[in-house]
Amino acid sequence: MRKIHLPLLILLKLALAGTLMSQATIQLTLTGEVNGNHQPLDSVIIENLTQGGDTTLYGTDTVLVLDHGIGIEDRLSDHTNRMILYPAYPNPVTHTSTIRLWLPQDAPVSLRVFDLPGRELATYSWSLGAGEHSFTFTPGRETYYLLVVESADQRQVQKLINLNPGEGSCQLSHNGHQPAPSGMRKGKSTFPWVPGDDLRFMGFSSLGVDTIEDDPLQSGLYTFQFLPPVPPPVADFSVSDTLVYVNGTVYFFDLSTGSPTSWKWFFGDGDSSLMQHPTHIYTTTGLYSVTLIVKNAGGADTLTKYDYITIDSIGAYPPGYVHCNPSNPTAVVDVINPITGRTWMDRNLGASQAATSSTDTASFGDLYQWGRFADGHQCRTSATTTTLSSTDQPGHGNFIIAPSPLYDWRNPPNTNLWQGLFTVNNPCPLYYRVPTMAELNAERLSWSSNNLAGAFASPLKWLNTGYRRFNTGSISMPGGVDYWSSQVYSATYNYHMHMP
Repeated sequence: MRKIHLPLLILLKLALAGTLMSQATIQLTLTGEVNGNHQPLDSVIIENLTQGGDTTLYGTDTVLVLDHGIGIEDRLSDHTNRMILYPAYPNPVTHTSTIRLWLPQDAPVSLRVFDLPGRELATYSWSLGAGEHSFTFTPGRETYYLLVVESADQRQVQKLINLNPGEGSCQLSHNGHQPAPSGMRKGKSTFPWVPGDDLRFMGFSSLGVDTIEDDPLQSGLYTFQFLPPVPPPVADFSVSDTLVYVNGTVYFFDLSTGSPTSWKWFFGDGDSSLMQHPTHIYTTTGLYSVTLIVKNAGGADTLTKYDYITIDSIGAYPPGYVHCNPSNPTAVVDVINPITGRTWMDRNLGASQAATSSTDTASFGDLYQWGRFADGHQCRTSATTTTLSSTDQPGHGNFIIAPSPLYDWRNPPNTNLWQGLFTVNNPCPLYYRVPTMAELNAERLSWSSNNLAGAFASPLKWLNTGYRRFNTGSISMPGGVDYWSSQVYSATYNYHMHMP
């Protein structure tokens, strides 16, 4: 058995009569450690696994002397006029603890529970009959409680320790009582012991509980080992997208550190989840704040991201979108090609209406530089600049004239633009995207003829809208159909569909 020099916390003396062992008593010293440092004990429960029975030691510098004869019944001759409050069990408490008291005669009794600052949290007052009464104590959010039991001429106090603080209030309820008939005999203790008995020691501290089993035959030291305090977690999270359409699914990802063991999400619309990585569907447009609460044995942390999720209607435009005619932004109206089964907008971006003829200028729409967002450069009357951009968002709405042989408004070029729904600079309304070259070709093959007449006769009513020259910024109307695709041919060329 390891010998260490630590402050004496609890002494248990087991005393035997006769010659059962060479020593008249044995002394067991019980203490606690965490990472080699002293850890005070709040209480120790000692169970006799061989004969049955248990006893509890409380606080620092407590000495309990048990004679060999303890455990046999004896009349309560010395307690006939006194109330007896037995130690609560279990204590420390994880869920509930049983409180027992014995009354020699009928008497009014009050049981009150206080927190350490002295606030009364629970009470029970009644005229109780003679005999043994049982109560159930259910702890709440506090870690330490004081139980005060009072009769007409007595007052006794016990300290209760809660190892599992919750979110509610503590409760105290009366379970009933066993009457005390005349001549009742009651044991002073339920802890018999002889050498060789197997004992279990359960040491409780503010850091938890540790258990030691042994069959002591001589004095010695028992040291409970506790884990160091667990630091509380730090809440953090992300989502699949902060801009989502109504009835779209949002995926939430827990990024908290500190190994949380429980999670609670509040999505801002009245719904919540206990999953670590939940999903949620918002059914109403608006801004939603999201809160995540994470917990572990060391505590809890809360993070709220205010106005974090934007829920918009399908077809809404992304933030920062510049409409060339703000008073009449392009309406989002669907049209389906019954041959390809694809759904498209029925008009060009920037158009004020769907085409009514092949020369309908109100349906021409805007002219984009490949890969740029709708920052205003697409307006047919936007100013020009010869300064190339080194970023995906130039920070202005000028049409950038690109010199030969670069042919690009960005230097260096970025071929990852316009590559899907949620990629950089997608100029389309929410949940629309720039088509691929394969999709454009599929539409072309469904036309009645591969020319301007067939393009306008199609469900999409494509027409000659012209284009803007990359090296001058001037607009040309060559008499054909030109539409961008998202496909990249090389670092300096992108596919588009041209139909003369």
